[in-house]
Amino acid sequence: MEHELWVGTGVRILKPKGRVTNRLPARAVQTISTTGKYADGGGLYLVVTPSGSKNWAMRYTIEGKAREAGLGSARDVTLAEARLKAAEFRAIIARGDDPLTSKPKAKAPLFAEIADQFIRDQAPNWRDQRRATNWTNSLRDHAGAMLAIPVDQVTRDDVLAALRPIWHTKPETASKVRGRIERILDAAIVLGHRSENPARWKGGLAALLPPRKRLTKGHHAAMPYRELPAFVAVLQRRDAVAARMLEFLSLTAARSGEVRGATWDEIDLDAALWTVPAHRMKAARDHRVPLVARAVENPARKSPWRRQECWSGVPERQW
Repeated sequence: MEHELWVGTGVRILKPKGRVTNRLPARAVQTISTTGKYADGGGLYLVVTPSGSKNWAMRYTIEGKAREAGLGSARDVTLAEARLKAAEFRAIIARGDDPLTSKPKAKAPLFAEIADQFIRDQAPNWRDQRRATNWTNSLRDHAGAMLAIPVDQVTRDDVLAALRPIWHTKPETASKVRGRIERILDAAIVLGHRSENPARWKGGLAALLPPRKRLTKGHHAAMPYRELPAFVAVLQRRDAVAARMLEFLSLTAARSGEVRGATWDEIDLDAALWTVPAHRMKAARDHRVPLVARAVENPARKSPWRRQECWSGVPERQW
């Protein structure tokens, strides 16, 4: 049974007993024709004008000031849609904001978009340019499902779904993937897209996943030093640039990448000194290597090699 009541001046309530919101029956919206404001509850009103038009309005109070916002014509906006809009208004008001002046929250970018931008921004600082490709491929291969998720909606379950399949079988890869996800989500936090990082290890995933075993692959086998003279003799008999490079590496205890990339302006033959510049060193500092007589002779012994690169003719991909 519905009761028609007057509240104040010109405001009517069709009030089923005990109901605070959703007071207006859908049929009433179609049939009401008397001028006035009809309360549905929760601040939502159906306004009927003297001309017969019907509109939805939301009345509320912010900082002691009464406000009214139009929610559209009843001809275009159904009762259910008006109630949804009113609920959105009430949620904004509950945060202390004014629905008429507050801006809607921007849609967060996808995890993939933040990841791509992060990699592009960081790549110039990475000495090995293959690192950017490694990042992209590892996220695609092991966190592919996460790429399509808005970055503010990535959960710890999403991170675990990416890591658990490889945590025991590929522990080194899993550790790198976790760290990369963590850094990307850290960037999202700084950009204001989220407030916490579900990929954090300490205080987070460390409680759910066992720590990675170190040196799971073990060290490469080393040649017994007693066999080295015979091995070097074999190298010296081979007339190949690769053999000279390997012998030079043995005499200088340098990394293979440092030897492959050596240029003549790094080597002072008179002073028997090789200076590897900082940009080619893992430690990012100049590295000086004294050269024994054989090491000096090695790259200099054949004139065809005297180009900018000490080892011209050996593509890096062969190493």
